[in-house]
Amino acid sequence: MAGLPLRESPGRKLTGDSSPVWVVPGTDEGSIRGIQDSAGVSRLVARVLAARKLTLPGDVAKFTRCSISDLSAPSLLSGMEEAAGRIAGAIEKREKITIFGDYDVDGITATALMRGALKRLGASPGVYIPHRTIEGYGPNPDAMREIVQSGAGLVITVDCGVKAVAEADILREAGVDLVITDHHHAGDELPHACAIVNPRMSPDFPTKDIAGVAVAFYLAWALGDRIFGKGNIGPRYREYLTNSIELVALGTIADVVPLLGENRLLAGYGLKKMARSGIPGIRALIEVARLRDKELGAMNVAFGLAPRINAAGRIGHALQALDLLNTEDDTEASEVAQFLDATNRKRQRIEDKILGELLEKLPEETPPHAIVSAHDGWHAGVIGIVASRVCEKFNRPAALVSFQNGDAGRGSARSPQGFDLYAALSEVAGHFESFGGHEYAAGFAIRRENYGAFRRDFEEVSARMIAENPPRPLLHTDGVFPPEELTLENVSDLSMLEPYGEGNPEPVGVMTDVAPVGNVRLMGSTQKHISFMAKAGGRMFRVVGFGKVDKVSLIESGSRLEMAVRPDLNTFRGETNVELYLQAVRPAGGRRKRNTGTEGD
Repeated sequence: MAGLPLRESPGRKLTGDSSPVWVVPGTDEGSIRGIQDSAGVSRLVARVLAARKLTLPGDVAKFTRCSISDLSAPSLLSGMEEAAGRIAGAIEKREKITIFGDYDVDGITATALMRGALKRLGASPGVYIPHRTIEGYGPNPDAMREIVQSGAGLVITVDCGVKAVAEADILREAGVDLVITDHHHAGDELPHACAIVNPRMSPDFPTKDIAGVAVAFYLAWALGDRIFGKGNIGPRYREYLTNSIELVALGTIADVVPLLGENRLLAGYGLKKMARSGIPGIRALIEVARLRDKELGAMNVAFGLAPRINAAGRIGHALQALDLLNTEDDTEASEVAQFLDATNRKRQRIEDKILGELLEKLPEETPPHAIVSAHDGWHAGVIGIVASRVCEKFNRPAALVSFQNGDAGRGSARSPQGFDLYAALSEVAGHFESFGGHEYAAGFAIRRENYGAFRRDFEEVSARMIAENPPRPLLHTDGVFPPEELTLENVSDLSMLEPYGEGNPEPVGVMTDVAPVGNVRLMGSTQKHISFMAKAGGRMFRVVGFGKVDKVSLIESGSRLEMAVRPDLNTFRGETNVELYLQAVRPAGGRRKRNTGTEGD
C-alpha cells in the first residue's frame, strides 16, 4: 500500500513488548506418515497439513484437489428453496425486482453477480447501493421508502439485511416482499422476510463464514436449477455461473474470510479463471494494476484489484465499481478501470494527508494505551485505513473520528491481535449514537459533545485491558522444517496448498540450528532489507529478510540461530534454487521449549 511512513522520534515510545510470540506446533510423526501414505504427497507437504490439523484422508484429498466439483449443493443453505421460489415467481410475473447491496468489494461483487444472473433469467432488476459516508452500511428507512416508491414488488439484499428489522417492516407495510441473503451474525430478532439465506443460520452447510458474494452465487445457482430444472441448466447460463466464480473469488479474498472449505474451492477456481478472465471489468482491472501476464494469487487480488474497487465507495459512489463489473464492453471497462485507478491514487493521497495530520497531533510521548484522535473534515471513507496503519505500527488500538456536518461524527477503530476491540467499545457504547463491528475492527457514530468523554473512557478501558493481557502479535508456524526436506521438488510441491490467504497462510517453518556465513548485505533503496548465506544441516541457503535490518547485529554476532522462514523458489540467470524468506530470528536454544505450542521471541 502506498503511503506516508509513520515517523518515529526518540521521544515516541510505547510500553509493552511488540515482538512476536512464536507458535510452534509439535511434530506428530504418525500423522505425517499417514498423510504421506494416503495422499501420496511429499513429507514437507504432509508436515504442513499435519501442523494445520488436516489429517483425515478425505479432508486431505479434498484440500489438495481443490476442485469446484466438491462444492456443496445450494439446497444445504437454509431458506434457499423459498428464496429461489419467490424470485422465480417474480421473474415469471415480471414484477419489478430491486437488489440492495453494499459498498465494499464483497457487496459490489455480490450485487454484480446477482444483477447479471437475473438479467440472464429474463428480469430487469434495479439496484440500490447506499452511499458509504452519507447513509452508512445496510438498509436504512429512507432507502426502503425510495424503493417502495419506485414500484418494486420484491427486494433482494446481498451481503446485508439480516439485522434490518425496522426496514423490513417498512417493506411489509407497503406490500413489498423481501428476500435476505447475508453472511453476518443475526441479531436477537429476525427481520420479516419471505426467506433468509445465511450460512450462519444453516446447520447443514459445511462452511459458516463464506462471503456475501458466495451466498449470492449459491442463490444464482439455485435459481438456475429452479427455472431450468435441476441438472438441466442451459449452456449460456452455466457459462455465466462459471465465469461469475471470478467475482466470488474477488469478493471472498477482499472480505478476508478464511480460505478454507467452500471459500478455498471458490477462490482457487476463480483465481485460475482470472488469468484468462471472461469478465471485461476484471480484465481491465488486471491491466491497470499491471498484473497482466503475472500469476494471480490472493495477494495480487487483495492489494492490486480490491483497493481500486473499494476506492469507488470510499471516495465517490460504489455504483461506479458496479458498472465496471457488469459492463460487457471492453472499451467502457477500460475507461472505468482507469477512472477507479485514479480514484485509488486520490484515496492514497488523502490517506497520506490524514496520517501526517494525525502524527502532528500526537504528543512526543505517544499515548501508551490507545491512540484516539478527531478532526473536522477528515474523509470518513479513509480513516479506517489510517487507523489500521497506526494500530499496526504502534501495536495499540486506534480510534479516529471525522466530524463532517457540524456536531455529527463518524468513527473507525482498529486493534492489534490480542485486544478485543468490540468488547472495549461495548464498555463505552453509551457515548455513541450507534456502533458495530468485531474483535479487530469497528465503526461508530458519535456526537461532538460526547467525544471527550469517549476518549477518556476508551483510554481507561484500553489501559485496563492491556494491563490484564498485553497484546503481542503471534507468529504462527508449521513446526520445525528439517533442512534436508527443503529440496527443489518438495518446496515446489507446496504449491498444491494454494491459494494462500486468511486461514491458509503460506507455509512458515522453524529452522533450529543455523549458522550464518559471511556478512549481511543491505538491499533496497532504503537499505532496510537484508540478505545473507546460512548453513543448516550441511546445506547452504540464501536468506532474504524484508525490513529486517534491525537483526543485522544478531545475525553477525557469531551465535547459532533459530529462524522462522518461508521457503520459496527463486530463479536467477536460468538457475533455480530454494530461497528462505526470513519472518523472525532469535538465538538458538535461548528460550525454546519443544512441543509447548507457544513460545516467546
